[in-house]
Amino acid sequence: MKICVIGPGSIGKRHIRILYEHFGICPLVADRNTSPTGIDVAVICTPTDTHIPIAIEYAKKGAALFIEKPLSNSLDGLDELNRIVNIKGLPTYVAYPLRFYDFIWNNKNEIESLMCLTNASNWPSKRQLDHVLLELSHELDIAYWKSPGELSGKVIGNHAFYGKLGDTFITLDMNTEYEVRYATTWYGYYDLKVTDELYRKQWAWFLNNMHYGMMNNIRRARPLLEMILKLTIRPCTFSIKS
Repeated sequence: MKICVIGPGSIGKRHIRILYEHFGICPLVADRNTSPTGIDVAVICTPTDTHIPIAIEYAKKGAALFIEKPLSNSLDGLDELNRIVNIKGLPTYVAYPLRFYDFIWNNKNEIESLMCLTNASNWPSKRQLDHVLLELSHELDIAYWKSPGELSGKVIGNHAFYGKLGDTFITLDMNTEYEVRYATTWYGYYDLKVTDELYRKQWAWFLNNMHYGMMNNIRRARPLLEMILKLTIRPCTFSIKS
């Protein structure tokens, strides 16, 4: 299988390492300005606003699509991408590795609230950041996977969100002194971290479930993106001082 990682930043390098160390796959590496042919799977790890144009380019070549979260920061080009994917019957997946926590995978219906507090000024190579609802969308994805419903709440200065998705309470903040991510149920709470083991489980699942209707394909991921965009005003980037 010929896999190409587009965008060899920190996330792209992690995918490259996981694929090599755990699956014996040595993927090709490309940037957004190069376009190798004969690709079976395109792993798109470029900036969010380039996800859809690059996905369209590789979908036209018949590649399955593994798209880093979030799917996009707008709906531009998504109908065209969906049209190509439908015609060719391509596998697509929007990557949310927190789904692969054993607790989340097996007990997501018991979750009452999800929280992520972080300081985005510590993130490597990021000073201009998208809206908190896109950057910290792991929690929203889990809540939507648990129980598709409406997203409601308050966005504060693009860096914080307090509200609900369906029946799950959500707290997100990218401008705190803490580094906290957890899920609560009626009987306790669980710390959540994005680890190599979750990436390994995600890739094992992806490689064994590549088909048109696979979990969190672009058609299933779109409604959550649409809800997020309803609560944002574009452009919605903000600066964090170092």
